[in-house]
Amino acid sequence: MTELWQEIVAFFASWGEKWPQIILGLLVFLLLALLSKKLTELIGAIIRKLFTRWPKTGEDIFGALKNPLRVFFVVLGVELAFLIISPETKWMTFIDKLFRMTNISLIAWVLLNYTPAATRQIIRFNDEKNVNQSEVAIRFMAIILRIVIVSLLAVILISEMGYNINGIIAGLGLSGLTLSLAAQNTASNLFSGFEIITDKPFDVGDYIATASAEGFVEDITMRSTRVRTRDDLVVTIPNATLMKEAITNYSRTQLGKAVTSTIGLTYDTTTEQLQRICGDIRKYLEDSDEVDNSIISVTFKEFGDSSQDIEVMYFTVTTDKYENLKVREKVNFEIRRIVKEAGASFAFPTTTVHLAER
Repeated sequence: MTELWQEIVAFFASWGEKWPQIILGLLVFLLLALLSKKLTELIGAIIRKLFTRWPKTGEDIFGALKNPLRVFFVVLGVELAFLIISPETKWMTFIDKLFRMTNISLIAWVLLNYTPAATRQIIRFNDEKNVNQSEVAIRFMAIILRIVIVSLLAVILISEMGYNINGIIAGLGLSGLTLSLAAQNTASNLFSGFEIITDKPFDVGDYIATASAEGFVEDITMRSTRVRTRDDLVVTIPNATLMKEAITNYSRTQLGKAVTSTIGLTYDTTTEQLQRICGDIRKYLEDSDEVDNSIISVTFKEFGDSSQDIEVMYFTVTTDKYENLKVREKVNFEIRRIVKEAGASFAFPTTTVHLAER
């Protein structure tokens, strides 16, 4: 460090002998600094020309490059200025190292800038191609990628500064062990969050029921999942807790929601009335747009203790829980009307006592 300082002092002391080099170096620096915007726009035009068929991709790439490029031209001007003014001094090694470190940082800056755009492009491609890939998973992996980029940048810069990476990694490993013991719950939630986005037991917008909450999934983060309940309350559940519970996803059924009910009619209901009621209920369900017409069952099931039982089974088209309740209500009102028009009555538990004469 002492030798470097001596070189710097000697450099400034010799300025009187290097006025031509100093002026030329400053001119090069000012030229690149002033033209940095124009040069950046020129590169942008070239990128747009290369990506004529994919204009959105070209704009995203240039958007990621724009600010780092302008900084690069300014830094390049500084590097060239020093090379012109004093190309043979020992402290140019230090300047070269700073230049390399700056360029590495600018490359990381470009990658970090482009990650959100790449994420949007992947999500848009999946939507256009109907690829069954979770948007949450894509965004989660984008966050992991940004963390990896920053981590690699830190390691490379530390290495460029001459420090022993192995010793630092060993020290971080020991510190990491201490932190991991103190942050087991956080780590568990992170791994559980990764499991959720890869296994995909549910997605944002699904209606789920667990031991912790029941409602619509509003958001899935690396640490927790937010569920909005029927009471319009937002419940935040740690991912580790959620993955230990049984999860019922009401939005994943392919046949809609199954409905099974039993209608009990009194024993004075005739065979003709039973046949008419069964036929009318079946026809109503087959004609309904809110019922899956491929799976309908209306049968005279059995003779109950105090009723003749008709079993009705069907699937609603909707998978939404609340819409399903509305369809069930509509069907029940229709069944009530059909039974009344047939002249029959609903049964209720009764007991008949016969007294023997003596």
